[in-house]
Amino acid sequence: PDHRPPPLAAAIKTCSQKFRARHFYVPMAEEPHIDGVLQLDEVAQELVHESFVVDTRDHEDHTFCGVMFDVECDTRLPVEYLEVQSLSVRGELGPMTVWWTPGRHEHGSVPRAERAEWDAFRLYTHNQMHKEQAQWVQVYEGEHTPSIHKLVELKLRQPIRLHQGERCGLYVHSALPGDEAIVYDNARSDVTYKDRVFKVHPGKAHLSNRPFGRRGMWGSAWRHRREFVGQISYGVRWRMWSPKHHLGFPLGFREAVKTMIMASRRRESLMYLLQDEVVLFIMNKCWWDWWGDEMH
Repeated sequence: PDHRPPPLAAAIKTCSQKFRARHFYVPMAEEPHIDGVLQLDEVAQELVHESFVVDTRDHEDHTFCGVMFDVECDTRLPVEYLEVQSLSVRGELGPMTVWWTPGRHEHGSVPRAERAEWDAFRLYTHNQMHKEQAQWVQVYEGEHTPSIHKLVELKLRQPIRLHQGERCGLYVHSALPGDEAIVYDNARSDVTYKDRVFKVHPGKAHLSNRPFGRRGMWGSAWRHRREFVGQISYGVRWRMWSPKHHLGFPLGFREAVKTMIMASRRRESLMYLLQDEVVLFIMNKCWWDWWGDEMH
């Protein structure tokens, strides 16, 4: 007969379905019922809070009434979702609002080879290429005194949740008359900011002190290839390991699972005394990056 151990995937599946009958210290008939006790958590109990600051110290800042841009949960790591909780900006400020829309803030994407042509077209025809106001949800409103150098936090009434691969549009606006309400900058690349979970895309500046206003002080109300300046705070809900999510975890974690299961099959190992549910429970309580964050 073939005594080779089963493949890892089969072993994990076996462990997750039923524990093996072994000679423990008490007869199997007297084993305590552990269903409902060793339940595997789907996600972490708490949000892990992170934030980023777009560094503009070496840039020549611009100011006007608003900025519209996209953010994205862009990662292959085991993230269940992230929540955008607040934005921080600076400038003369005044009556501030924050809006969001699911997906891209624009109606559709433009092929890279055609971007220059489209930018010129939108500039001279006033074609806005962004979603209408009815497709946006207001998540903040408040009056603020000027803060030229210090960032002021705009805490959202309801966090914006993005699952892995999802994207949304954000729009920060001030109704203050004039052209000094909110600081923004020229876009210098196709990505404003990116960390291991979160990505910020360039967008457009708004030159009207009316939210979604179509007329600016000098023709078009929008200036393309602009980017957000300030801070965005967000929390991450990390996924906890379970057999069904095994392939979505880093390589080191998957190797640790393999080692634990192999040890539980060796009679000379103390791990052999553990029921399979206990082995799975242990791995479920391990943080996803304890063995590194390399996915391949």
